[in-house]
Amino acid sequence: MVNPAIDDKVIDPACGSGGFLVEALRDVWKKVEDCGAQYGWPDSGITSEKQEIAIKNFRGIDKDKFLSKVCQSIHGDYR
Repeated sequence: MVNPAIDDKVIDPACGSGGFLVEALRDVWKKVEDCGAQYGWPDSGITSEKQEIAIKNFRGIDKDKFLSKVCQSIHGDYR
């Protein structure tokens, strides 16, 4: 339903365990991998771009601090 572009900002104001954010991030990362393959980027360049996108363009907020910790433990912390 949501088709974020590589440079879109994505925020989930009730992220819970982070499922929406993770799936949106996977979708964007697939686009980065496809773009990198098309232009012949090295693997390190693709990885660097994926990390930069995760840090700059994706945010999750939840009123329950415990759920934020659950999200980090399940999916990792991309900071």
